[in-house]
Amino acid sequence: MTSASLNFWDIPNHRRRSILTRSALLAGLVGLAKIFVHYIEIEPIKPNTLFTSLIASTVFLLGFLLGFLLSGVLSDYKESEKIPGKISTSLETLALDVSVIPTLNPNAEINPCLNSITILSKLLIDWLLERVPTSQLICGFHKCHHEVAKASIYLNGCGTLQARPQAEMAALLKVSIELRQFEKHASYPLFTG
Repeated sequence: MTSASLNFWDIPNHRRRSILTRSALLAGLVGLAKIFVHYIEIEPIKPNTLFTSLIASTVFLLGFLLGFLLSGVLSDYKESEKIPGKISTSLETLALDVSVIPTLNPNAEINPCLNSITILSKLLIDWLLERVPTSQLICGFHKCHHEVAKASIYLNGCGTLQARPQAEMAALLKVSIELRQFEKHASYPLFTG
């Protein structure tokens, strides 16, 4: 499990209780120390109007900065939730476009192309689960692209139909590049489940 995918709820129950208990005890000790210091009147900083304005402005700035920083992270996270749908849609459309080829050209051999699409989809799943490196995914993508191009040749004379599988391959490449960018820059898990 990588540090990016580590989640508080992935920690076993006894460890979570231990963490929460220690945190509560520490917070309680700090609170008791503050009450004690206030009770015996040895506070280093006396509250005045300047002190309260300083506290208020610090809280405002921290809230503003935290909100500003999280707004970009949350939009990236929401965008990353759409990526699996984009991938599955592109793969399904690609397989459907290729499976129509024998209707227009009965001599077309599309089984190698459909097999390479299946292999690419399995590679994508394995890559998302961090079972295979990115280089192996890219190699599978290039093999699939080659097979799609070979299958598109059977549509000679149907330019629009020839372009559709290539457009889906381009969409898959675009989504895989987005995935690599999220992989590099994200400090949160891309896909949970």
